Amino acid sequence: DLDEKGEIKLVITKEFIEKYKLDDWLAGYKKEAMHSTGGIRGPQNVLYCWDTRFPINEMGIILATVAKGLVLKEENPGKVLHKVVSGEVRYNTDLYIDLISRLEAALGINVHLTKGISRTTVWMTSFMIFMNDYDGGEYVSSSHAMSSKTATKDLESQGGQFLPEMSIKFVNKIYEIFEYIKTHPEGYVITIAAKDDSRISHDFDGFQAYAEYLRKIVATPANLDLIKQASQKGMRLMFDTVGG
Repeated sequence: DLDEKGEIKLVITKEFIEKYKLDDWLAGYKKEAMHSTGGIRGPQNVLYCWDTRFPINEMGIILATVAKGLVLKEENPGKVLHKVVSGEVRYNTDLYIDLISRLEAALGINVHLTKGISRTTVWMTSFMIFMNDYDGGEYVSSSHAMSSKTATKDLESQGGQFLPEMSIKFVNKIYEIFEYIKTHPEGYVITIAAKDDSRISHDFDGFQAYAEYLRKIVATPANLDLIKQASQKGMRLMFDTVGG
């Protein structure tokens, strides 16, 4: 129950894997990960997102998030890690943002969320990773798909989306966790940090920083002057605020 504000301990046993057919889920998840560059996506049960019969589900996101965190820590031993977590407007987005943030905080990763509401655009999420030299991010979205689909777009340290060879690392880590569970009757413990964990910060909106970045790189005085000259000769501009 994620309304529980304190720390939560989740124990996954061999019986749990069998009951919820998580081996079947993982096989399908791996298949998608092998070719996807826009997030590992798929339909979810929008009314009951724990439903492991669907490719994207709450339990799957728990396992994937833990695996991503473990791989990141292994690849950056001793480093203080920072990630951005956000999303857009798909079903259960806020729930997944909360879950991912608390899981990463429990692994010792510093999580950065937007001020106020928890959502922003994927390009802003990428921008904040790039500008602040963070270690990656997760973005809950499945744009250009039917409304019941969702995904986490995994972002690397430059703000770019994961390639399949990057995704397969954490998929293989889930297989390792399953092997451990199947040989240890006590199961595998996953910790979900408290909502007010000190590693979770609502500390950016990004737009002021992005505007300043544009002023230095794109909207320079010389470029703006060229636009003004062209407009005086008849060029017309349209600002589209609806597109992606």
